[in-house]
Amino acid sequence: MEAPRKSPIVFESGRWNSRWLRDFDEPSQIALREIAFRRVWQAGAPAADAETLLTFKNGQPAMGLRHFGRGQCLLVNFSPESTTGDLGKTGTFVALLQMLTSQLVQEDRNRTTFLVGDRLTFSVPRELSGEWTLIDPGGATTSLPIASHAGSIIGPRASRAGIHRLLCDSKPVAAAAVNVAPEESDLRPLTVSELQSHLSGPGGSAPDAQPLPGESAIAALEAGKPLWGGFLLAGLGAIALELFLLGLWRR
Repeated sequence: MEAPRKSPIVFESGRWNSRWLRDFDEPSQIALREIAFRRVWQAGAPAADAETLLTFKNGQPAMGLRHFGRGQCLLVNFSPESTTGDLGKTGTFVALLQMLTSQLVQEDRNRTTFLVGDRLTFSVPRELSGEWTLIDPGGATTSLPIASHAGSIIGPRASRAGIHRLLCDSKPVAAAAVNVAPEESDLRPLTVSELQSHLSGPGGSAPDAQPLPGESAIAALEAGKPLWGGFLLAGLGAIALELFLLGLWRR
């Protein structure tokens, strides 16, 4: 199907909460929808068990997924070739290709352990339907308005460590554990003896320095030079300079 020169074919909508496109944030979605296509393949009506992931502005499916036994087939009806559109000329094509290929070779719907900041996914039976609710470790609830899930529920990004529970019509369905990334600092408070050990050990104070008492160590860590006075003077100086320059310009 070829589009008129003055009105190219563009994407209209997508299943951004699916695992195939969930890494596209709002600016990336806008960039994808601004890509112009001059020629695409004609697509018929999707099969009943197919999932449409991207749709063109004219309502025609642009990308779809269908499961075959334990496998899956991802089909797109557009090309990155330069004579058919602008997709291959943008960095969005690289991001889209990497995202789709990584999801094809790696199945993560059965994942049960996440890190803080990861987007939660739950593997649930396909026949379940109802009101989905997510409960975080602190007891806060989040409603997930999802009509069809195709065996996978996509939740928000985890903001705290602990067990996150998924409920369907107030009945527990699945759970996921969220941990703090091992590269991050240990958030447990240090005792006075631990502070003394860190300050007097290798990489702490100088070799000939005496270990500080507990109270002095804490005071040394909390001590600092306030900067608000300097910032205030700098701001007043900038305002005065601006007024001076405005006066010269008006003359």
